[in-house]
Amino acid sequence: MSKCKTFRGGYKFAEFQGQPDDTLEEPFIPSQVNIPLLQGFGKEGDCLVKVGDKVSAGQIISRNDQNVSSPVHATIGGIVSEIKKTNYFGKNCLVVSIKGDGSSEYQKIPHASSNWSQLSKESIEEILYVSGVTALGYEGIPSQFNSSIIQPDDVENVIIYIVGSEPYTISPRALFHKKTTQNLFDGMEILHKIMPKAQIHLAINKNKNILQGFDEQITRYNWLKIQYLKSKYPQNHEAMLVKTVLGKQFPYGYSSANIGVIVLDLQSVLHVYEAVVEGKPLIERTIALCGTALKKPLHVKARIGTALDDVIGSRIKQ
Repeated sequence: MSKCKTFRGGYKFAEFQGQPDDTLEEPFIPSQVNIPLLQGFGKEGDCLVKVGDKVSAGQIISRNDQNVSSPVHATIGGIVSEIKKTNYFGKNCLVVSIKGDGSSEYQKIPHASSNWSQLSKESIEEILYVSGVTALGYEGIPSQFNSSIIQPDDVENVIIYIVGSEPYTISPRALFHKKTTQNLFDGMEILHKIMPKAQIHLAINKNKNILQGFDEQITRYNWLKIQYLKSKYPQNHEAMLVKTVLGKQFPYGYSSANIGVIVLDLQSVLHVYEAVVEGKPLIERTIALCGTALKKPLHVKARIGTALDDVIGSRIKQ
């Protein structure tokens, strides 16, 4: 265990009206999704479908193992209705539109197993890559594939943060819906298995210790350090985490991966667990719906590519 760390300056936000509670609403299946093939960290992959194709949720619709990228999946089952170039956050990329069939089923990732500790390092890397989870984080999760600019054996430190320094942020309790703290530990251990030379740092808001009662378990992991941080903006930023947790100066114009550091949030680690243990591809994300314009601020799981109006349209006060 370590003492509480912080940095000079910063800003501590007070409570805001419209803060979401810990409720997590189970996902609905949208009638249509529009999925940019430029997802997460990396470049756009090759489109593997055409208009009129029938697809299943969890089916890979974009992949290019030569580029720094990760596969992208259909997030609902249905028919590919359109493929077109669209401006996506200032970059032109293909967007695949799928009209859904209403099914909630999805294809599972091959070879995922609850007995994951018996899997080889290479098998775990492949599961994470095929699931699309390697796209998460500031610079992706390294693997034997081109999922990051750094190789797994070159990673010296992994920072996993649960700090919540911004005014509207996702509640860890909502993320743990139907999950346990043990799932977090399993996710971290999976990451340690594919990056065995790395020290893993779990950076936690000192006022919201989600690991109470797990002190004895933590001591079993010599590769894991717990760092308590003050919840002060912009502590969640990659550069501030590297400086506060590791005491390293972040090099201007570079990323954390350039100095051997991978930075991930809690949700990303739980996605690692879901992919390797449950065989779940990256087809949905938990988001916080916040603000006074909402009837009830809460958390929802949304399939990637769901239109914003489908998520919040009926939740806005009239």
